[in-house]
Amino acid sequence: MWIESVGDEMSINVDEMAAEIAEMLGEYQVEITKNIDASSKVVADQGAKKLKETSPRTPKGGDYAKSWKAEKTSENNIGDDPSYTIYNKDHYRLTHLLENGHATRNGGRTRAIKHIQPVEQTLIKEYEIAVEEAIENASK
Repeated sequence: MWIESVGDEMSINVDEMAAEIAEMLGEYQVEITKNIDASSKVVADQGAKKLKETSPRTPKGGDYAKSWKAEKTSENNIGDDPSYTIYNKDHYRLTHLLENGHATRNGGRTRAIKHIQPVEQTLIKEYEIAVEEAIENASK
């Protein structure tokens, strides 16, 4: 204990108090990191699901739309930000071509089908809210 009672006076050992505060802050950081990691996973999974729903489909079935995945791309070490990547597992070459359009053989261009950018903008807002909630919940 870092507070000692000596008669009517109280004495505080500064070194022990500093160590106690450092330990509490370390525990708080670990809790925040765990909460942010969990929130990041939820947001990434929601993003993959939204992309599966909103991606363009061919009349043949929509393999491109079905191939979206969310995966953790960094280990969660203390102090490291958890990182998740949303990607198209099987048709990754098509994402840029569909999102931005491309030149055709006969000199024309295809129209751009903006399906990634709207989901990205939504996820950025959702992630910011999730991080704020993760920090608030860590202090409780």
